[in-house]
Amino acid sequence: MRESYRRAWAFDAALQERSAARVQRFDRGAALFTESVPRVYDANFVRLDDVAGLSATAATMLGTLAAIALVRIGRFRGRLLFSGMDWTQISTNT
Repeated sequence: MRESYRRAWAFDAALQERSAARVQRFDRGAALFTESVPRVYDANFVRLDDVAGLSATAATMLGTLAAIALVRIGRFRGRLLFSGMDWTQISTNT
């Protein structure tokens, strides 16, 4: 199943790059530009190909904020549910 998703993503990326007038690559993806139609958003966009580092960073920041909220705020409405969701993510991490 993952192989078919990977192939579909590669096909879509190749199609986007062929239709763009200029492609500027960077370490996590590519920026695609078509200067002849600057206001068409589907022709000028940034495509992220590797979001693993971004999602790990975002998850770490959100987890830290959640821990600070649980420790510093003390008792608040929904604390048990919030704490349970936090532990569920930790215990089911694969």
